[in-house]
Amino acid sequence: MTESAEVAELSRRLDEAERERTARAAEANAAIAAAQDRSYWLDRWQFDLNAFMRTPAGPVLRAAARALRSVYRLLRA
Repeated sequence: MTESAEVAELSRRLDEAERERTARAAEANAAIAAAQDRSYWLDRWQFDLNAFMRTPAGPVLRAAARALRSVYRLLRA
């Protein structure tokens, strides 16, 4: 492999790695934005979800949400 071909191959691999890094950063930013959207109202209402889940009503609500989700998925399929 000649030196110019080697340089071209390295340049191509570098461009590919840079595109991959940019795509991963965009995915991470989208995940952070989605998490911020979900937590906005909890913060605004000063609602501590962790404290709520430690109460007896927390696991009941979680089980109800799981049941509703499974019914929704069953109907959707």
